[in-house]
Amino acid sequence: IETHNDYFLNLINKGVTQQQNEQAIKLAKQVGMKVKGFFILGLPNQTYKDCADTIKYVVSLNLDYVDFYPLSVYPNTELWDTPEKFNLSYKLPNGNWSEYYQVGKENHEWKVNHPNITSQQMNDLLSIAKKATKKGITYE
Repeated sequence: IETHNDYFLNLINKGVTQQQNEQAIKLAKQVGMKVKGFFILGLPNQTYKDCADTIKYVVSLNLDYVDFYPLSVYPNTELWDTPEKFNLSYKLPNGNWSEYYQVGKENHEWKVNHPNITSQQMNDLLSIAKKATKKGITYE
């Protein structure tokens, strides 16, 4: 799913709309499937409020499992190759990927320089998301 806002879904080339995601969730639940949603906070052009809105939206979906991740930039992606196009930059300390990998790490320095969200705000958003869903983040 990654985000709920059609603008951001289009920006990251998901090829689906919010309505299509909601319909897929509804159909999966109707046939008894458990549904897990993965969401990215800090997408290009997102603001703190946009991220907070995503968290509120996720709560309304009543998913069975939820994971929230900060935006990470990986090689051979458009964000990696042309971060300036998205008004972003990223830090790869000493070329050390173990310092960059972010899944499962809490209260760490976000490695993306985002024009609208600080590293501390990202940590706050992830904490809020975890508490709001009451399901936690399943990779822990």
